[in-house]
Order: sequence, then C-alpha cells, then structure tokens
Amino acid sequence: MKRLVIMMSIVAWGVLQAAELYQCPEAPVIDGIEDPCWSQAEAFPLVDWKDGSPLHMKTVARIMRDNQSLYVFMHCREVNLVEARDQEKFNRHDAPIWNSNCVEFFFDVRNDGRAFYQFVVDIHNDAADLLHDDPESPSNAIDWNGFWRHAVGTYADGWTVEIAIPWSTLKMLTGQPVRLGMNISRPRRVAPFERGSLAPGEGGLCDFSQFLVFDNFSLEESELTADVLSSKVFLGSNRMTLRMRNHTAHNLVGQLELTGTASDHREVLRMAVPLEMKANEERDVSVDYRIDESGQVMLTAGFIHDKERCFLAQADYIFRQPLEFNDPHLLVFAGEDHPVYVRIFSDAPSWTVDVEILDHLGERCAKTDTLSPPANAFLVLPTRQLAPGAYTVRILLKHGNNLSKNTMPLKVIPRP
Repeated sequence: MKRLVIMMSIVAWGVLQAAELYQCPEAPVIDGIEDPCWSQAEAFPLVDWKDGSPLHMKTVARIMRDNQSLYVFMHCREVNLVEARDQEKFNRHDAPIWNSNCVEFFFDVRNDGRAFYQFVVDIHNDAADLLHDDPESPSNAIDWNGFWRHAVGTYADGWTVEIAIPWSTLKMLTGQPVRLGMNISRPRRVAPFERGSLAPGEGGLCDFSQFLVFDNFSLEESELTADVLSSKVFLGSNRMTLRMRNHTAHNLVGQLELTGTASDHREVLRMAVPLEMKANEERDVSVDYRIDESGQVMLTAGFIHDKERCFLAQADYIFRQPLEFNDPHLLVFAGEDHPVYVRIFSDAPSWTVDVEILDHLGERCAKTDTLSPPANAFLVLPTRQLAPGAYTVRILLKHGNNLSKNTMPLKVIPRP
C-alpha cells in the first residue's frame, strides 16, 4: 500500500503545476503586519477545499523564503470579526485550535507519501504543531514540538496570520534540490460556514497528491550549525552544551543567544554571550543559565551576527521541582507511621533531607533524622505518636548551595 501511495503522488505531482517560491532579499518582521517585502511574493488565493469554487470570505496566502526559513502571510477576510474572535481562548500551546477559526499549514518534505508536518494558528494567536506518521516522532503526533514563530493581526474587514518556519525545523537538507509539498486550510466557524484550501480536491486536505509543489530551488548550507548535547535539566542552575560547526573559511564573530519559552508562551529566559568561531572550527560550547519555575520550557539557541539573527537549535525540557511526593494529601490512621515516596531531581553530587511535622500552631512536634536517600526512596514519617488532628509536613532538601522547601497537609484520623 505504501508503494501505491508514493506512485500515485508522483503521478499527480507530475500533473500539478509547480509554483515558484519567491526568495526575499530580507526577512520580514513576524508581527502580523504586512511588510513591504511581501508585495513581491506571489499571491495564492484559497478556494473551496472540495470543488475549487471561490470562497465567500476571500483568503489569500503569500509565500516566500530565504536560506534560513519559509515565510507565509495570510489575509483572511472576515465580516463577522467580533463573532469570530468570540470563541474559546485557550492561552496554551497545542490546544485543539483546529476546531476553531484558524489557519492550518501542511508540509510534505520527505516525499514518502506518509509523513507530514502540521502547524496551526488561531485568531487569538494560540498555536499547535504536529508531526504525523513519522516513525522517528512521538507516537502521538501532537507530542512533537518544533521551533517556529507566528503572529496575528487585524485590519478593517479581517485578520492576518504571519509565520516563519526555519528549514531546520522541517529537517530540510542543504546542498540538494528541494521538493516541498504544501497545503493550507482555513476553516471558518461562523456563518457562512466554509473551508478554504490552497490545493483542493476530493482526496482531502492531507492528500499528498493534491499538495502544491515547490521544487525550483535548493538551500545553501548555513554558516553556523549546532546540535544540542544537553539532556538532563533541573530547576535552578543548568548548563546547555552545543556542538557547533563553522562551515565557512572565515571567522564568525557575534553572540550566542539562548531563550526559553514556557508552554503558555511566556518568555522565561533570555541571555546572550559573546561567541567567536574560527574558520572551519568545530567545538562544544556551553552556556550556564537558570530556570526558576517548574513546567515545560522550549530552549532555543540562536546566533546574532552583523545584526542578523539565525536559528541554530531547539530542545524541549521539563523543569521539575527538586523534590516531589507520590501523595500530596496524606491521610494517616492514629498509632501508625506512614511511608511517603520521594523523588529528587537535582544535579548536586549529594543532598540531605530533613522531615518535620508541624501542628496547627506551626510548632514542630515530630522530626526524622537527617537522611541522604537515593534519587528515589521511601521516607517514613514519624506519625505514630501523633494525636488525631490536622498537621503540616515540611520537607527540607539541601542540594549543593540550594535549599528547597516543600509542604503538604497531613490529617491523622482515629482507626474505625
């Protein structure tokens, strides 16, 4: 079946007219505002996704590229803008925004008739990214995350979407002819209901045989590339290590920029350090940084050179509290000690744990001996002598020069 799909795609692509992808002299600012450079890019009107008829609400895409990224600017006409914006606002990444007023971008870069990328931006600038049917990706397509930028704007009778996707996010190879299959969809969830598509047809939005094809260009190798070597991260102080390569015959002088973006789009880290790479040099570069709040953070490394900023690499990390419990609401029978399972996330070579039990006045009424457990261990709470009532458990973790405090409620009840 896989061979049949590939053959069908090749035949259909041979019939489709390949479009030309405009190479822009300068990158646009991704802010949802149409910069002058967009006027030179060809306009691609979306049509009804099944029969190719004109849309009630005109939607036009302009597409261009440079050696770093692919850029798309969308004009979405909308006469019911207030109603369109009065939809659920998720304010988080990878929410199911494809069921709302949004624009979806589909990319086939592997020509295998199976794997494709999907990027989605809704009218509130919430975003989602997915990688479908790729054996190297997570089993759940939405678990994949890639670095890209997006912005939404409004105008008199509609709204705009502007995106920039680095070629490295799409895993496009340099120095080889590029074959990029692309489709765009705009589902409109207010009357009159309709769905526009860049490449219409009965096969559906994700039918590769219907994708518009750009195959008239190749990508030059970037001056500087980097691979992320860091794997473990911790709340607090960290170090990101990058294996960097200067592919040019001259020195590169600039700044290595590191940014961190939380899952709710907040920037939790931004820093830059001087960087000089000698001609044809390859070496590991480390940057010390600090994250002070738990959660999922995307770390992005870039290089600022001659006032130009280029994307190098990105990695998704989960920053955990240094100490977590298996049971955050303890319920204990009077006359019994109680074990609690503790997980410790720290890069310190050693640590100690002190456990205290406080009464309702905040006075300490029980304490364990100082412990040095492994990273995951059971700790026994000294609750045997406690009378029925409400208490607070306080656990102090000393790791390196840091002191982390965690508390949780404890309720002692009589045994029935």
